[in-house]
Order: sequence, then structure tokens, then C-alpha cells
Amino acid sequence: LVSFYFYRRRVYLQKLAQRTAQRDQYFSSFATWVHSEQAAGLLGKKNLRPQCLWICDENNRPLVDFIGRFENIAADFQEICTRIGLPPIPLQVHNKSERPAGYRMFYNNYLRDLVKEVYQPDIDLFDYQY
Repeated sequence: LVSFYFYRRRVYLQKLAQRTAQRDQYFSSFATWVHSEQAAGLLGKKNLRPQCLWICDENNRPLVDFIGRFENIAADFQEICTRIGLPPIPLQVHNKSERPAGYRMFYNNYLRDLVKEVYQPDIDLFDYQY
């Protein structure tokens, strides 16, 4: 969620013609953005849907035999290459985020509980710690 916020904020700030004081306030902080998305009923919807909705059946069982993690992207990508019979392919870094590393610093107790409520299926499936 933090990554998506910073991506959307960067794209918005690059489009000077669309900027307004109200929209600048909307992107003024991660907390403001999450509260705004929740108030609009968008948290957990559209691009912000839990990831398990993309890869699981109606009983929340994965439909795939391997789930790579961004935290281990290089090693997991090599595992995928091996599984499908490709030689190792090095990944290049493109479009690197300029945000501070680590996501926990952006959360207070309220935001953590809100995200937990919306994304509990992902937390369980991917064994995320919060």
C-alpha cells in the first residue's frame, strides 16, 4: 500500500496541469491518502484489491504452484526460470522508487488496524507480519 501511494503521488505530481490545492492535500501524506481512499470506499477496491483475489479460488486456495515475493524478487525469478526451463536471466532495476526504505514507519496503530481489516486474506496467505 505504501508503494502504491508513492507511485500514485509521483505520477500525480508530474502532471502539473491536473494539480489543485485539494488534490495536493490528498497526497500530502500517506495517512491522509489512506483516510481519503477509505472515506471514498476505494480501499480494497479496483487497483487496491487484495492480491489473493488475483491468484486464488473462491476458497482462498492458490491457483498457482509458486508465489514469488518482491522481497526475494531476484531469487524467486530465477526459481520461475528453472521451473519453466529457461536459463538464468538477470533482472535489471528500472523505475526505482525514491521513497524511504521500509514501510512500517508510515503506519500508526489506526492505519495498521485498517489495513489489517481490509487485507487480512493477503496477510494470512502470504504470512505477512504486522
